[in-house]
Amino acid sequence: RYGLAALVTKYDFAHHPPYTIRYRQIAVNDPDYTVRAMVIRALNICRDAGATPVFIAALDDREELVRLEAAKALANVPDQNAIQPLLRMVEGRRPPALTEAGDIAPESKDVRIAAADALRHYPTLDVARTLVSVLSERDFAVAWQSRRSLVLLTRHDLRYDQSAWLTYL
Repeated sequence: RYGLAALVTKYDFAHHPPYTIRYRQIAVNDPDYTVRAMVIRALNICRDAGATPVFIAALDDREELVRLEAAKALANVPDQNAIQPLLRMVEGRRPPALTEAGDIAPESKDVRIAAADALRHYPTLDVARTLVSVLSERDFAVAWQSRRSLVLLTRHDLRYDQSAWLTYL
């Protein structure tokens, strides 16, 4: 983890193939979740558009840290295929594999915030409606980021008034 962080932050050559190809392999195959998270962060730093399938797959990872880094990466390197998993995350639902395994805990606040941030790139009605639906969220940080993404999507600011947003949409 430390070596990878140093490599990607200090040396520009490490932002291009063959390094990015190896980072993708590690992100998928490494058994240590902290290494997978760091490699996803490295791919994010590199802004590797070819890594979006890795980011999307990581949204379903068992470990929260990996899901968080994947959502953050998709905020910088968007991909249309990420919309549904990001919507699920903002709503607080866990990945299907975890809920099938009996893990019914809601998604963490940090992951939900990162997912709301990533959704600012997708100007669709489903995205906007989902972001509006969490404006009344008890956890203000999730509501705040959802509002911020709505403002970026629409260039309007209707604050936290869900009915005004729905009327606008």
